[in-house]
Amino acid sequence: MLIDVAEAMLRVAREVHDRSFRGQVYTFDLGSGALDVVLGPGLVNADHAGDPIGALERARSEITAGWVEIEELGIGRPAAPRRSSSASSPE
Repeated sequence: MLIDVAEAMLRVAREVHDRSFRGQVYTFDLGSGALDVVLGPGLVNADHAGDPIGALERARSEITAGWVEIEELGIGRPAAPRRSSSASSPE
């Protein structure tokens, strides 16, 4: 996943400039232009059957057209608090 931080910050800066900024959570997706999916060099240059670049382009097109929806990736979720094993319990 490639994140265009400059594009995301520019969108927020425009709202600040226009005095329309509200503190909120911003959601960026492939259609917004702030996120993209790219193949690593190992996949692009790999000697195997198929067309990884074509497959990526088709997947990107289907996602931005709204044919595919990715509900949740589980990224950025805070871990559940752990209990310390060395903590003593009151008697």
